[in-house]
Formats: sequence, C-alpha cells, structure tokens
Amino acid sequence: MTEVQPFSTHHLHADSSNNVFSVQTSLESLGGAPSGSAISTSGSSSTLLRKNERRSEEFKLVERTSAMDRTKNRLKDFTINKLNIDSIGLIGRQKEVSILKDALQRTTTRNQNGSGARELVVIGGYSGVGKTSLAKAIKEEIMVNKERTTDGMFVVGKFDQNKADEPYSGIAKAFGEICERIQALDDRNLVSEIAKSIVDNLGDDVVLLVHLIPELEGVLMDHFNPTLDVDFDIFNIQNGLEQWKFALRILTRVLCSHFAPLVLLIDDFQWADASSIDALDYMISDVDNPNPLMIQICYRSNEVDDDGVFKRKLKSLEEKKKKFQFSMAHIDLECCNEDDVNEIIMNMMSMNDADATSTLAKVCFKRTLGNPYFLIQFMMMLKEEGLISFNLGLVKWVWKEKEIENATMSTTNVVALLQNRMRKLKGHVQRFMQYAACLGASFRVATLRLVWEKHAILASETTDESVDQWLSLMQSEHLIEPSGLNSFRWVHDKVQEAALSLSSERIDELKFEIGTTLFQSLNEKELEEQLFDVVDLVNKGEESGSPKFAHLNHRAAKKARGISGLYSAAKYVERGLWQLQDDHRWTANREMLLGLYTIGVEVEIALGNGEKAEEYGKAIVTRDDFSIMEKLPIKIALLGKICFVDMEFDRAIDSGLKLLKDLGYSMIWSKRTLPIQAIHCLMGTMKLAKKPGLKARCEGLGPMTDPKHKALLNLVAAICYAAYMVERTFLNVVGVSKMIELTMTYGVDENTGPGFTAFGMLMVAVRQDFDMAKEFAEVGLGLRKVAPLRDGATMFNSYFLTLPWKLPLVACVEKLNRAYTLAMRSGDSPYAMWSLMGYLVWLPYSMGKGLQSIIKETPKALAQAEELRQVEHEWILKMLHQMMLNLTSTSATNELQGDVFSTRDYSGKNPILVGTMHFAEGELLTFSDLRAAADRAVKHGDKFSKLCPAVPMVMLETFHRGVALYAMARRTKKRKYKSKASKIRKTFEKWFGAGNPNIVHCFKFLNAEHAALGKKKQEAQKLYVESITLAARTGHLHHAALLNERYADFLTHDTDLKDEAAYRIEKAIEYYREWGAMGKVQMLEKQLEDEIEKMTYTPSNFAFNS
Repeated sequence: MTEVQPFSTHHLHADSSNNVFSVQTSLESLGGAPSGSAISTSGSSSTLLRKNERRSEEFKLVERTSAMDRTKNRLKDFTINKLNIDSIGLIGRQKEVSILKDALQRTTTRNQNGSGARELVVIGGYSGVGKTSLAKAIKEEIMVNKERTTDGMFVVGKFDQNKADEPYSGIAKAFGEICERIQALDDRNLVSEIAKSIVDNLGDDVVLLVHLIPELEGVLMDHFNPTLDVDFDIFNIQNGLEQWKFALRILTRVLCSHFAPLVLLIDDFQWADASSIDALDYMISDVDNPNPLMIQICYRSNEVDDDGVFKRKLKSLEEKKKKFQFSMAHIDLECCNEDDVNEIIMNMMSMNDADATSTLAKVCFKRTLGNPYFLIQFMMMLKEEGLISFNLGLVKWVWKEKEIENATMSTTNVVALLQNRMRKLKGHVQRFMQYAACLGASFRVATLRLVWEKHAILASETTDESVDQWLSLMQSEHLIEPSGLNSFRWVHDKVQEAALSLSSERIDELKFEIGTTLFQSLNEKELEEQLFDVVDLVNKGEESGSPKFAHLNHRAAKKARGISGLYSAAKYVERGLWQLQDDHRWTANREMLLGLYTIGVEVEIALGNGEKAEEYGKAIVTRDDFSIMEKLPIKIALLGKICFVDMEFDRAIDSGLKLLKDLGYSMIWSKRTLPIQAIHCLMGTMKLAKKPGLKARCEGLGPMTDPKHKALLNLVAAICYAAYMVERTFLNVVGVSKMIELTMTYGVDENTGPGFTAFGMLMVAVRQDFDMAKEFAEVGLGLRKVAPLRDGATMFNSYFLTLPWKLPLVACVEKLNRAYTLAMRSGDSPYAMWSLMGYLVWLPYSMGKGLQSIIKETPKALAQAEELRQVEHEWILKMLHQMMLNLTSTSATNELQGDVFSTRDYSGKNPILVGTMHFAEGELLTFSDLRAAADRAVKHGDKFSKLCPAVPMVMLETFHRGVALYAMARRTKKRKYKSKASKIRKTFEKWFGAGNPNIVHCFKFLNAEHAALGKKKQEAQKLYVESITLAARTGHLHHAALLNERYADFLTHDTDLKDEAAYRIEKAIEYYREWGAMGKVQMLEKQLEDEIEKMTYTPSNFAFNS
C-alpha cells in the first residue's frame, strides 16, 4: 500500500503553485518531447502502474477511468499553441525541498531501540506561493523507496474557511482518506489485522472515532459492533477530552505501525478550530508511538495572529519537542524571484531561451509579484485574451510587452482572473460550481447531486447535461481534483472563493437554502455523517425562532462534546439558544432549552469559562418549573467545578452534602457525631464481608439504572475525594461505606469498583486486615464486568493500595501498566498518572530495581503528567526524580535539592505531596546519615503512613526508619531509639503474621538487630545472613546493600570477625554499585580503605565466606 490518491498529479493541483510539481508533459506521454524543449522527465507513471496492481477492483476501475480521462485531456491539449501547465517543475525551491527530505530521512531512520522518529514540518507563506505543492514534493519518495520493508502512506486533509465551527474537519478528512485506502487493499488479512489492532486497543471506545470518521466503520467491518453508540446525554465531559485524545493516538499508532512512514499533510491550518490545534499536539507528542510519523501543516502566515491560539501552540511545541522526543522544521516560503518567474514561463512555453522570455517575465513579475499560482492564472488569461499567441508561421510564441502592460493595469488579484475564466462557461455550469463551492473545500458527488436535483431544479436550473459531465469539465479546466472515492476538492481555496462569488446573490442565503435542503433530504445515517456540514450551512441563515434548527444545533453540540470538540460545542449551544428567543420558548421548547443549557454549563467549565458556565446554570437552577432531577446534571457539573477546578474542597463537601439532602439522602448524621458514625459504618461494612458468599452476592448484582441512584453514588464519590484531599478521615470512611451500601441496595455503577477497592485500602490503613482488604479488592475487580468505565481506578486501588500488602510486588507491577492503559482509554487522567507512576517509579524503587533504569523512565512520566495537566503528579515525580539523582551522585548532599526540585519549591499542604517530600528526604538520610535519620524518625514517627495511608512505600519507609533507629539504639543504648525501634519491629511482626510476602527479609533483619541489641550474637548473625540472602535472592538491590553494610557494622563493633566485616563492606559496595548509589559506593570505599590500613586484608582472603 503505497499510493494514497488513485489519481496522478498530472492535473493542475489544488495548491497555490502548480509550478511545484515534477510531472511528465503531454508531449512525453505521447512518446517524447521535441529536441531542445525545457521539459523534465520522471519514472512516476510506471511506478504508479506498479503500485496500482495492489488495489481493489473498485479503485482499479476508478484508476482506469481516470487514466482514460487524462489521456483524452492530453490528446486534446496536444497542440503546439497550448501552454504546458503540467510541465512546470520545482523551480527555485531547492533549499526548501532539501529541508523536507532531511525531515523525511529523520523520520524513517530507526534509532538504536528500533523506533522511528516523529517530525512536524510547519510551512508558512502567503496564499499562492506553493506551500501545499512543496509539501507534496516528497510524496513519490515516500511511495517508491525500496530500502524500507513497509510501504508509506501520504494523505491530505484540508480545513475550510467557511467551516470554522466544525471540529477536526481537516484531520477527519485525512484519516477518512486513509480508511478508504485501507478498504481498497487486496490483502484482506492486512485489513483485518489493522481493524483487530484498533478494536483490541480501544474496545467499545472505537465508536468515538467512528462518529468523527465514518469511513472507519468500513475498515472495522466484522470487528465493530454497529449497534454500539455513545450516549452523549450522559457523556463524562471531565474525562472526555483525554478519552478522545487516547483514541486518536491509538488510531495513529496502529496506522503508523502498518504504513511507514505515515505522512499527514494538513492544509490551510490557519482555519483550523482550536480542538484540531490541540489534536495536532496529541499526535506529534505521543512518546509511546515508536513508528515513523511525519505531519506537515501549511498555513497562511499573513492570516494568523502572533498572539493567537495557533502561534501559541507552535511556540509550546517548540518548547516541548525535546521532552516529548520529536523534531520540528520551519519553512517560510516566499514568492519567486524574477529569474524563477522566467524559468516558469519558459517551461510553460516549452522554450529554452531565457533571454527571449525575459521581457515577458519582467511584466509578469511586476503584475503577480512572483506569486506562482497567480502567475499561472495570469499566463492563462494572457493566452485566452490573445495577448500572447503561438505564431504557426514562425513556429514560436509571440507577444508585445507594452500591450500586455497596458491591458493588465487593473489586474490585481487571482480571484478576479479565475472569475473571468469561469464566466466564459455556461450559466448553469457557473451555478453548479457555486453550489459545489458552498459545500466546502471538498465535497461528495452524491451530496452535490442531491442538492442540485432538489434545489437547483426547483430554481429552474434544468439542462440536458449531467452532473458527471460538469464535474469532468471542471477537472479539465483544472478547477477540482479527486480526493478519494466519489469525492472532489477544489485545487485551491482561491478557486473555491471565485466560484462562491460568481453571482450577485447573497452567499449566506444560498448556503442556508442548501443546508435546509440537505436537512430535509438526507436520511438519518447520512445526516449523522454530515451533521456538522449541514448545521454550518443552516447557521449561515438569519432565521431565529426556529425550533427545528435549534434542535439541529443541540444535536451538533452533543456530538461535538462527545468527540471533545468543546469550542465547536460552545458555538452550537450559543447558536441554538439564539434560535429560541421568542416569548414562549420556555413553554414550547422546555426540554431543548434544558439540554442546551446543560451542555453549555459542562462545556464552558471544561473550557475554563467559569462565569459563562454559572450564567448558563443560573438560567435553569433558578427556575421553579424544573425538578431537582432535571437540574441535577447542571448542579453536579458546577459541583465538579468547585471540587476539581477551583479545588475548594471544603466548599465542595458542603455543596455535595446539601445536594444529597435535596435528593432526600442524608449521608451523615451530624458533624458532631461523625467519628461515631465512621466507626459504626466501618464495622457494619466489615460485618457484611464476614457473612459467607460476599463474592457470590456481588456477582449477582445487576447494573444500577435509576438516574437518581447513579447521581447519589457519583456525589458520594466526589465527597470522598474532597474529604481525602483535606484529611477529613472520618467523612472519608463514612463515604466509602455508603458507596458500598448504595451498590448492594441499588446495583453496580462506574464508581462501584473504586468504592469496593477503596474500602480494601481502609482495611489496610486502619485495621491491617490484609485478607479482608484482598477480598474487597477482588470483589471490586470482579464488578468491572458489570460497569467497566472506571476500570483504571479500580485496578489502581487494587494493585497499588490494597493487594501489594498480600501479594508480591512483582505480581502487581504489570497490572499497573494495564491500569494506566484502561484509565487513559476512559479519559481518567488522574488515575492514569497514579498507575503510570506506580508502574515506572514507585514499585520499581520499592523493589530495589536499578536507579538508573528508573531515572531513565521518570522524564517520560513527567512529560505525560505535564501533558495531562496533572500538577500534583508532576510535583511528586520531580521530588522522586531529584531524590534518585542525589542517590546516584557522588557530590550531592543528603538534602532534597537540585536542578529538578528543591524543598523550597513546594510550600503547599496537599497531604500526598507533603508525604512524598517527607519520604524522599528520609530516603536520602537513610543512605547517608543514620543518626540524622534516626533523630528524624523519633521526631516525626509514622508521619508518612498517616499522610499517604496504604501506599506500598509505607513498608519501605517504615523499615528504613527501623534500620536507622536500631543503628542508633545499638550505638547509644538510648531509650528513645530503642522504644521506637521495638515498636516498628512489632508492626512488621503484625504484617508478617497477616501474610505480607514483601517484608519477610525486612522482618528478619529487624529481628537480627533486636537480637544484637540484646547481646544474642549467634542468633543475630544467623538472622543477618538469612535477611541478606533473601533480599539478594528477591532482587532487592538497595536492601542487599544496606543489610550487608549494617551486618558489617555489627561484626566490627560486636565481634572479632574483622575480616568478615571487611568482606561485608565489599559486598555492600558491590550491591550499591549495581543499584546505582554511587555516592554511597564512594563513602564505603573510603571506609574500606581505612579498615585495610588497620589490618592485613585482601579480597581473596574472604572468598570462602561467600
């Protein structure tokens, strides 16, 4: 699969500069060019034929028909008095082409990991300078490069000035063309493989893409359930943007894995909607895409504001390219100089005498300022007006510069030239072109035919000629070109602009009439596929007080919201409300107004327009004729703003409790009795678990269907989150218990899984009942089958906060990777980042994996947190990253400070952040200054476990406190150290007894230290060796090192085994080096040197002790 378009580039193309194509001329296609002609040759035709052998029968038929049309056109054009438009090559663009080829080379060159690169090429310039044609200059190279093992793909998408409200239109066109190409493949196994990969990665969420790219359904075929749909009425807008982003990325990854490189050319990006600008970011910054991807965007540099969204995005991409591992190339395309203009004219006239055409070139340059597209249209006008002609007697072109100069004094723009050409066509053809132009930068033949038959005939535009004949005529006049199966696009937006203004009729009125015709004529499926096009046309009218068009905008707003086209959704809401301005709107269109205002609130919150959201919300919540259930979506959305946007957690709790009360549900007895209620709820839920058959009872639960009950569970979940963030533990306990109570009473909802697993976390944190915690986690995991939407949150709670206390950490790591994928798929950004951090950083560090390998992955997680705007996770990752950098450095201090993070950087009160910083500071002291670590442990105690309950790092942090406390207890014999150390040992004894498999070596070591403190030397030695052996066997490098070091200290101070002590220091150095703690290595090497000075010692003396 290499050729993207089934049509050759021998036509005058839709870009601004037909002078930028290297194609064969009409003379060549007939057997050769005259001697001495300035015509270039290439092998593109034979290559095209070879590629076409792999296409489907449908595309082969299109190819044959197109080839016949081209041959007819060439035969028709084969007269020596014709301007050879197709003979114009790349003139004056050598530097720019070189930049493109370098970018392509970077894209297709695999790195040492076997991954391809991602390239963003930004081409700016005035209209007509040849931006698109330049971008297409590498197309043939992508198709025919035999050095690659897979075929590349080059597709074009184009934005339309008249469809600025339509979300993702240019991107959707490009992906739609890819889908058509895939459907046309002869290799049906490959088509099935692509479809299966998309569905396997996205599941039911693939429907989001089908709504935007209808052509995708044809690719998925048997792998797609056509009955699936997105319920846009209950669409979670908070997660929707990330859900859509992930779907788009997965689609891009899959396509890049089969077509290498995949090159997307997105044209006229200056007219892209804000959502599309964000989508560009999503695709190019995808660090998980290992396959070659090149995105080229063309834009008019004089039509974008330096402070606008587009330019700001470019600046942002430039700043983040290193972190997100992609490259950018910028090309600012200028008009041609006079010499280039002369060469273009020579090629058009098949001449090779620069002096002969120089005077004509001077006039043309003066009139067109070297704009290639303007120049070509200007030359065609001169030919049509007889100002240049071919003299058959002299067998050469002739002209008079003075006549040309005088006759073209008023020729100021290319649109005027194009209109002059168009107006020489028949009136009904002009009308037909105007209809096509109203449909957009590209259009479907079927849609144009329907509009013509339904609207134009009524306007008495009848003729014996057919639509197909007119389309063929427009092709031969180089006005349109094919853009896939049964669709065309204008060769340049200036051609569309000229066609739009052919008549004196108001264009907006005509567009409104065409939109109305489509609205009335399309069937339901067709209307859904073309919904945005139809709505944008209808909205050109000035008709207000129209419920049917308000309904159309309401429908478009829901769809735009569903694919996260939030800016477009906001505009459709505004237009829909404008169309319902009559005095009786609240009685006649009550439901529609409720729907529009509800979407408006949600969308404006997501866009950060809080005041607008509250204004919309007030229009509904202040009215007495709406019930609490009708107002509920708006109230929940506004509560979400308070909690997740404003982060006013106490206010969110109060608002949530009031809303629950309005719904007739009292979550708490009273604030004063909340501690008692928390104990009551905790014991009640535990009692529920102790009854036989909890799993069976839960497996028999059906889905929660009542909207009120679903709202109750949603509100309680939000209150639990807010309570956790402000450390209101009793309220959190009550809330989690209520979530389980609601589930057991009314059925399973998306928050059920997180609720059950959260209760498992409470069992870990409050009761250390790991068996019951495991049972609740397993129930929550099992309930995902009934309500899978929050799979990621459920899996994270299970495999990070609950099951690590009962299962080996190694069994949980890969599950967190899966949790990350599921959370990303559902758009749950916070839980996606928690899972990613657990997978890449937290658990590997706790398990003692090599520091350098973790450090290598941390920037990837940081980039993801930044992209997902998860500030909390960014802080945590920076703290941990700096901690590990300090551990690996030979010059860092034992304080948490450096280039990535310093303690002075954060002064907030978020318990998770405060806890993480406390943890990182403690780790640095553990491996550098045990006295300071012990004093800190005495002062702060179990601060970390209180701030971050149930996280598996509590095991690590608690153990390291115990190590420091026992070290100082043995050294000083002070009670303050001994009592605290003994308490920690008892904690580990309890964990060990509860079946925690991850702390066995820790427990043995603490017992060894306890025995050493009690002068039980033989028992201590045995336990030291057992703990070290177990730590080394399970891959805990940090502990194998630390325990050897502490054992050496015991041997040095409590026994006469000095040689063994030195050997243990040597082993500690070995493990610390493998772990990557080079500062510690340096410290112990100095200590070893000091020991050697005190005795006769060589490493070989201790080999027998291994």
